[in-house]
Amino acid sequence: MKKIQYCLLLFQIIILGNSLNAQQNLEISFEGHYYGQAVKLDSVLIRNITKGCDTILYSPDTILVLDYAVGLPTTVQQEEVFSLSQNYPNPVAGGKTKFEVFMPEAGRLSLTATLLSGQSFAHFDQEIGQGRHLFSYFPPAKGISIIRASNGISSQYIKIIQPSVPLAVAEKLVYESSLGKPTNKAVAASGFEYNWGDTLWYVAYSISPFGIVASDVLEGSPDINSHMSFAMIEGLPCPGTEAVKHAGKLYATVMIEGGCWLKENLNIGTMIHSDSTMTDNGVIEKYCYDNDPGNCREYGGLYQWDELMNYTQGDGSQGICPQGWHVTSIEEWNDLTDIHSGYTLKERGHLHWIEGNIATNSTGLTIFGSGYKWWSDGSFEQFNTYTSFYTSTELPSPPSWGVWFKGFFYNSGGSESGNAYTTHGCSVRCIKDNIK
Repeated sequence: MKKIQYCLLLFQIIILGNSLNAQQNLEISFEGHYYGQAVKLDSVLIRNITKGCDTILYSPDTILVLDYAVGLPTTVQQEEVFSLSQNYPNPVAGGKTKFEVFMPEAGRLSLTATLLSGQSFAHFDQEIGQGRHLFSYFPPAKGISIIRASNGISSQYIKIIQPSVPLAVAEKLVYESSLGKPTNKAVAASGFEYNWGDTLWYVAYSISPFGIVASDVLEGSPDINSHMSFAMIEGLPCPGTEAVKHAGKLYATVMIEGGCWLKENLNIGTMIHSDSTMTDNGVIEKYCYDNDPGNCREYGGLYQWDELMNYTQGDGSQGICPQGWHVTSIEEWNDLTDIHSGYTLKERGHLHWIEGNIATNSTGLTIFGSGYKWWSDGSFEQFNTYTSFYTSTELPSPPSWGVWFKGFFYNSGGSESGNAYTTHGCSVRCIKDNIK
């Protein structure tokens, strides 16, 4: 267990209150599991959504201490010791990550990046001033590398995880800027604030038992000691948009080929029976497989096309997606499946697919076998064996009765594109606007 302290990997969050001379601690502990199997958390990003600030807890720390200090703003004593911060983001996103070095006095700083084999490939060695210094690091191909920092007196190391092959392998260390000297020995603690009632998002990162980067996002507003258990699933969240809140539900995101996708099927609206037809009545309606609300919670809702498009038309329409997002077009789906097979897009295992599922979910898109509702008689079909996603793309006229869909079978490494009646009940995924 550690506390957050500015510039150092000592974690102490200073929280301000309303009365004098009172103080108490909150402890939030974290653990991760991958389909029931315990996994080690690499880091946990804590975002205060209310205040707009964040901080990070790094392995091996699994307990966050919130010191609820009330009265005048409190400061913490900065220890003047040489330190190397863990990088962020970790695992690396977009082929680049950053870290800080604190120099207690001016001197020579030496940085070396090496592979686990011991092969070195990037260096920095020059005189720099007292204070905090920011570096960017462009790691090599997929794997783990080590950064060693030395000021000639002591050395520190961090492990950096590169989960995928970068588009351009730069393999370099870049000095970005000096972040300045401490104004005095007492400095504000991390700039992170928490007041009772603030909303926190916890974003956890780990490596799955299959060696693929995994993540999960949870929400909380702690007022007592608590324990957070992450259900880690493959995929890196979108940087700065790790989740989105829509109609009271928190949706995790995943970044794939520069596009920011929802990591799960949309589940919004009021369930209606499959015998009913969705209408433009000002209420978002959904079907749940077998008319069971639990299936909507697990697999997402099924929608007729006009309903999910919110009775609008055109590629890029928001439909019932969150603000700043839209219903995925057939072109966006095809751009994805031209690069990634269905094998890499579907959830691994047999929790949401029948035996024989062929999948690694290495992209993190985590497609379930959610089935669909048949257009004519209200019956449901192919649960855990197939899933189909409506797109925002209509068929050319003629015919004018259908739209494009994207489908995935449990035992196929591919996907299919086809046309469907708008009165089927299909799943929907949303993608963030202006992300290519």
